[in-house]
Amino acid sequence: MNEQLDFLKAQITLLQGRINACSGDDDSKEYASLMRLYLAAVKEYNSLCAKEEAPDDSDPLLAFANLGE
Repeated sequence: MNEQLDFLKAQITLLQGRINACSGDDDSKEYASLMRLYLAAVKEYNSLCAKEEAPDDSDPLLAFANLGE
């Protein structure tokens, strides 16, 4: 999963640079298109980060054992 996070982080950085470069231009279609890509990438990145940090409760025995905590 780290490869996916690294890839998305690189894509987000690239998109930030392109958005900043075209933010002063009059081409709002390109800006809107880049923002849609950026927001989708950030959403996916945050989702993957949350999954990586979430405890693994898929094992019923571990879930039961963690009930007392």
